[in-house]
Amino acid sequence: MTRLLALLMLSPVVHAGDIHFEVGGANASYEWTGGHYARLSARFGGDKWALGMAHVGEQDFNTCEPWNCYVRAGRQLFVDVTRYVKIGYGELGVGPALAQNQNRITPAHLNFHVSLGLRYKRLTLTIHHYSNAGTSPSGYNMGQDALTVGWAF
Repeated sequence: MTRLLALLMLSPVVHAGDIHFEVGGANASYEWTGGHYARLSARFGGDKWALGMAHVGEQDFNTCEPWNCYVRAGRQLFVDVTRYVKIGYGELGVGPALAQNQNRITPAHLNFHVSLGLRYKRLTLTIHHYSNAGTSPSGYNMGQDALTVGWAF
């Protein structure tokens, strides 16, 4: 069973159209948090789908200055399956994402991944957003954002 699961997980990578690597800065609800962001994804299905994994570094920020609403979020890992629609040099991606940890920024394990980007040949500039859309039991959701520069191999 474990081997079958491993084969299913690796099959998009083996048949991938492109492998994308992106790096950038992370923020929460459009507030700079000092976190870094890195994402690796494999495109498949005629470049319309991607299996991605993103890492967000530790983040520290105050959400409501001058009052003290200090937030500290540890490292986060997202795994997503995203469907892309291309329009000229632009592309829009939407799909489900799983978060490794629950925190103040994404307080549920099940999230949604939305991306909006530009691609010129192999160079990409993309905005990513991970959110539970208020579906967590707490009803609270800041959302995790990232602005990245990437390269398609």
